[in-house]
Amino acid sequence: MESFNEVQLAPADSMGPPPKTRKRKAPTLRAHDWEPYKARILQLHVTEDRPLREVKQTMETDFGFVAEVRQYRKQISGWGEDKNIKPKEMSAIVRKRQRRKIAEPTKSQLIFKVRGHEVEEQKIERWMKRNGVSDSLPFSPSPSIPTPSAVNCRTISDRGSQVPSPRSVHNPLSPVVLGSIPQTPEAPSPALSVSSIVRPPSTPFAGQSPAPIYRPLPVQFQGYSPASMGQAQHANVAGYTPTHPVAFRYKQAEEEQLRKDLSNLESEFGRDHPLNFPALNELGYLLAEQGRYRSAEEVARRLVDGQKRTNADPLDLADSFNLLAVIFSSQGLYVKTERLLLQVIASRKNGLGEEHEKTLHSMGILASLQRKQERWGDAKKTGSQVFQIKKRVLGEEHRSTLFSMFDLVGIYTALGRWKEAEELGIHAVATCRRVLGDEDDLTLSSMKYLSFPYIRQKRWVEAENILRATLETRKRVFGEEHPETVDVMSSLVAVFKGQGRKSDAISLLKDSSRLAAKVLGHQHPDTIRSVAALKAWRMEGMRLDGF
Repeated sequence: MESFNEVQLAPADSMGPPPKTRKRKAPTLRAHDWEPYKARILQLHVTEDRPLREVKQTMETDFGFVAEVRQYRKQISGWGEDKNIKPKEMSAIVRKRQRRKIAEPTKSQLIFKVRGHEVEEQKIERWMKRNGVSDSLPFSPSPSIPTPSAVNCRTISDRGSQVPSPRSVHNPLSPVVLGSIPQTPEAPSPALSVSSIVRPPSTPFAGQSPAPIYRPLPVQFQGYSPASMGQAQHANVAGYTPTHPVAFRYKQAEEEQLRKDLSNLESEFGRDHPLNFPALNELGYLLAEQGRYRSAEEVARRLVDGQKRTNADPLDLADSFNLLAVIFSSQGLYVKTERLLLQVIASRKNGLGEEHEKTLHSMGILASLQRKQERWGDAKKTGSQVFQIKKRVLGEEHRSTLFSMFDLVGIYTALGRWKEAEELGIHAVATCRRVLGDEDDLTLSSMKYLSFPYIRQKRWVEAENILRATLETRKRVFGEEHPETVDVMSSLVAVFKGQGRKSDAISLLKDSSRLAAKVLGHQHPDTIRSVAALKAWRMEGMRLDGF
């Protein structure tokens, strides 16, 4: 088995921007129109050092926010985050640098920051050469000017010691995946849920290039404090009220706070410092859970590259390969993901033991993959084994144990063991409600899983009742555009169709297809299946007026 450092990451698949349509005219934008997007813009342009044209394209793709490059340049300057160093600022820097070097040679070298961003020594030297300033002589600009307020300096010895990350991001359930990383896209297929992997259990939510989750600004957020959305740096904007609906992602507050933490770490220690790695890992998982797989892959690859350059611990590097495996499995690359999982299971058994929580979690993921591949014999064997060990080692009420319990409900249902599936599903729902409450993600997932044996037995009333209750709570707690909400809608479509309620089934399928395209993207397998179902129903002679 190849070691972590021998694992090579092939370049990511080239995914160019979509074909350009007619150029849209940028609207008139005032300061408050920019505020919801400030943290992300500064993250891209200042922290990640991306050019403004790339920032513009990313913001349009991810948030539907349209502005011209010149508007970005003006607004960023207004925020005091302009990366360009003005001539007066560089002149002051060189004056102080040369004074320290010539007049105070025994003191430590100065480092300079402009608007909070460190000025590279090479940039200072280039400016001196371009302006004919000698490195061996003092520099006295004429006319003499005071040091601009944006310029700060201190000696290198004043930087202080390192501090721990502000966030504890280690996930003890995250499976480690070893091996080579697949790159060749496979044909779209039903993909494993991201949240089934990250925090079990969940529903089939996956895809290869999902669209962003747009959410209109609720009425109760009018005049909201941006700090409440995880953007504390906007708290000084008193009474900010958007003039148009704003696109908010699922878990956007967590994402923005995490990006802010990461930005602070990178500003203090640099991009490849080990203190950044836990935050990068968490950000990758969060992006994957949002269905933003391309962005998640970029973060994961950057994490792996940084860990290799700093000779990170093999187990930490393994967690990063696990993140990539999660992303690929969510895209439906089952064969390649299984190959990676088999390697990680072997490694974890070796290093941690067969009954370690991480080993068991990886085996649970393998059982889920086998179920998705409809390898029922393998899935039953693996799933049953893992479930029994988890019950004994972790306890029946552990989230990881409940995940395996839900998997068995799906496996038993597919094998025609409906009585066992129903009994296990009822027990899972009752346990989740007692331990986690009625609105927890696992409780809602257990209710959906319980509907499976009811649907197979054509017990439509029971299936409809439990799915309606699940859908109502999902919409209220997670929102209509959450991927799991859309998935419950798809299950309810099957119930309506089985009951012969064609009009209701078609109406709900249209809604779920529209939301799937909006939330997951038109090329997502769930969206493709919804469209295929509508076409199939056409073949059956159903009327699809207005579709």
